[in-house]
Amino acid sequence: MMTSTSAALFGEDHGNIDQFGLSVVGGPLSGNSATACGLSAGGQGVLTRKGPSRVLNEDCVLAFDDGRRVIQAVADGHHGHEASHLTVELLAAIVEESGTTLSPEKVLEQLHPRWVDANSGASDGSRCTLALLTIDRGEGVMEGVSLGDSGIFLGNMESGVRRVVPPNTFYTAPWDPGSHGIPPSASFRVPVKSGDWVVTCSDGVHECRYETPEDSLGMDDLEALMIRAGRSPEIFVETAVRLALEGVRGNPGGEDNIGLVASVA
Repeated sequence: MMTSTSAALFGEDHGNIDQFGLSVVGGPLSGNSATACGLSAGGQGVLTRKGPSRVLNEDCVLAFDDGRRVIQAVADGHHGHEASHLTVELLAAIVEESGTTLSPEKVLEQLHPRWVDANSGASDGSRCTLALLTIDRGEGVMEGVSLGDSGIFLGNMESGVRRVVPPNTFYTAPWDPGSHGIPPSASFRVPVKSGDWVVTCSDGVHECRYETPEDSLGMDDLEALMIRAGRSPEIFVETAVRLALEGVRGNPGGEDNIGLVASVA
């Protein structure tokens, strides 16, 4: 486990099945509940489905928490790891250089030209989902964008858990300028209040049984984990990743890579 103000976890560093990396950011540095993130290549089902691969885990996550503002990002690579890894690497650089006052739209405006510069015509042909959000605890606002089937969930004890943006077929890729826009239906700005849970994850959580969400962790499961974790995102992330690897209600799990970030607003 690692504790800091910000953390980026890359799939290439967490490529062994049935294991996971966990990082906690914020905490005493922020004066609020920490933000936590986890990453796993998945279980035996990933090996069975994908076969041998130089980089088995194509998911990446970024988490930042300085007490006032939180940044969460999950990129789930498809057909290779380059798009997701490059996306998270450049997002981390933008946060480091520009601070945390940028909106997700402004961050993406900086990201797209950096993709072009970093790509230099070479590509493994991969693309990725991108779920990116910021939380301003002082203003009580969460805003962001969700491209693809990665999930952003908002939960509290009064109204349960809901998915902020429905899954969609959008994606993004450094080599494809046509994918660099932000469809209006993929962006959001919603109020949050103190104590709300915000969870961003790849579909390795809510489809831990591959392409079978009804046999995977659903919103009722996420709500139960939030209650069990109290105000500890670290406990939530560790428990959720373990469940995604093991499967729920007698169903197999661990059939996809797993990327997860959780915060308490």
